[in-house]
Amino acid sequence: MELRNTICLTLTVLLSAATNHKVTAQWKGTVRDSAGVTIVSNTDQGSWNSSTRWRMEEELRIGVAEGDPNYQFGRIGWITVGSDRTIYVLDQQGQHVRAFSSEGQYLNTFGGSEAGSFPLDLQKGLPTVWKGTSTGVVACQVRPLNLPQPTVVAATSTRDTTDAIVLYDTKGSAIDTVLKFPSGKTLNLGGSNPEINLYSPEPVWHLADDMKILFGVNDNYRIWVYSAAGELERIIEMPFEHVPVGERDKRLIMEFLEEAWVDAGVPPSALPRLRSFVRFGGFIPAFATAQTGPAGTIWVQHSQPASELSDEELEGYNHLEASGAPEWDVFDTDGKFLGVVTMPPRVAPRLFRGDRVYGVARGEYDVQYVVRLRIVGI
Repeated sequence: MELRNTICLTLTVLLSAATNHKVTAQWKGTVRDSAGVTIVSNTDQGSWNSSTRWRMEEELRIGVAEGDPNYQFGRIGWITVGSDRTIYVLDQQGQHVRAFSSEGQYLNTFGGSEAGSFPLDLQKGLPTVWKGTSTGVVACQVRPLNLPQPTVVAATSTRDTTDAIVLYDTKGSAIDTVLKFPSGKTLNLGGSNPEINLYSPEPVWHLADDMKILFGVNDNYRIWVYSAAGELERIIEMPFEHVPVGERDKRLIMEFLEEAWVDAGVPPSALPRLRSFVRFGGFIPAFATAQTGPAGTIWVQHSQPASELSDEELEGYNHLEASGAPEWDVFDTDGKFLGVVTMPPRVAPRLFRGDRVYGVARGEYDVQYVVRLRIVGI
């Protein structure tokens, strides 16, 4: 009996060792150097298996649809967390910052020259994407408005087509610009008529706690990793297929836009003109967004074609605010593909801190909430 137990135990240990070896040896990509920049080319086979992959669990939700206004959010910008685990939330619609305890209790509202204000100077550009690090740094992608100018002025002026990542203090004052890049084409306000070019290539970026920057343009699955000094260190590549934007994608998004316009009070007679402003690119983006995660990992969100959503999923779905899928590709600190993590439905991560993820959840009627998720299996 003892011999049989010993044999069973030995086989178990050997099997475990073999399995663990297999997990760590599964990566099939290549690494090469190009002029001092490391190029990591992945395959679609990650190194996780069903027992080692990570999963997400919600442990906290802040916000209400009705009731105490301190818990109602208009449009959540950045989320950051202090060293004492206090949660700070910028409400772009209310232009103020609110603080909550780690248990989700409202503490106070603050910022700006007036109590609770976070002023935004639109003359300096349109804030498009907000990010916050766990060290309290706040950054925003600012796009030149390029509003139509009088004919005489337009003839002598040059349009600014460069976006910038700008750092802000908690009072809403710009303190530094860390990266500039060509503007995306989704929104264009500079012509005689505005243009909304959906599914056009857009820059995607993220500011890490160590001030490194992830950057990419989502017409290709390629992530550039810049050092805190602004030097390109690494490029992460992942295979993908160009998926054409289908007629059902266009129809569903136009129906969503028209419903939003009507809800905003636009008269039916104005709808044809608004429709004429909307154009569509040829392909679904290669990815939706990117983040840095625990242990130096890099998380890249899959795109979500509207045509792949069920009727139930389409109900209340915001095609402009929630264009990413629940699935995220996870890469290790070297850029090697580990596997896929699935987020809870309608949750957009904004900040990773240790094994916790802070993000924005969208409920019924598109009501926004702050959520904290726990990474299980890390």
